[in-house]
Amino acid sequence: MPEFTVCAKSEVKKTVKSFDATHILSTLDRGDRLFRPLKIHPANHLQLWFEDEEDPTRFGAPTLEHAQIILEWARNLPIDSKVVVHCFAGACRSTAIGIALWLQDNGTDRLDEAAAWLVACRPRACPNMLLAAHFDQLLGMNGQLITKCDEIGENSINRWWKLNPPD
Repeated sequence: MPEFTVCAKSEVKKTVKSFDATHILSTLDRGDRLFRPLKIHPANHLQLWFEDEEDPTRFGAPTLEHAQIILEWARNLPIDSKVVVHCFAGACRSTAIGIALWLQDNGTDRLDEAAAWLVACRPRACPNMLLAAHFDQLLGMNGQLITKCDEIGENSINRWWKLNPPD
């Protein structure tokens, strides 16, 4: 079964090396680029461009189609894959994706285990709630993933910042 880890864009090079990664899933801001480590074949690198936006009406927000692409890509991974999932800070987009991929591979009935894995992997996790909602729908979780992601991020400075943006 594939293994996953989550990191920030600035940590990709060292994480690919230490995790002995075979694949990368990058969620980047529009116009951003990642210089893929040479170890990772271009065909093993999924890159998607959307913002860490939680309002679906805002330009650049992640869509249901983004979530579908991610889950489909992961379904086609070789069984021995080691995947680095990253976004800019490794806190919001990538953690929502990480927990969804873990659940897809290990079973949606193991939500508490998935949450424990995510928090151990990224203690500052604050899953993007819009992505969580998309994955919840696609995985047929009836709101359970949304609730769990909200619990994971409730004490995060990232969540506070999103709810209290500067004027």
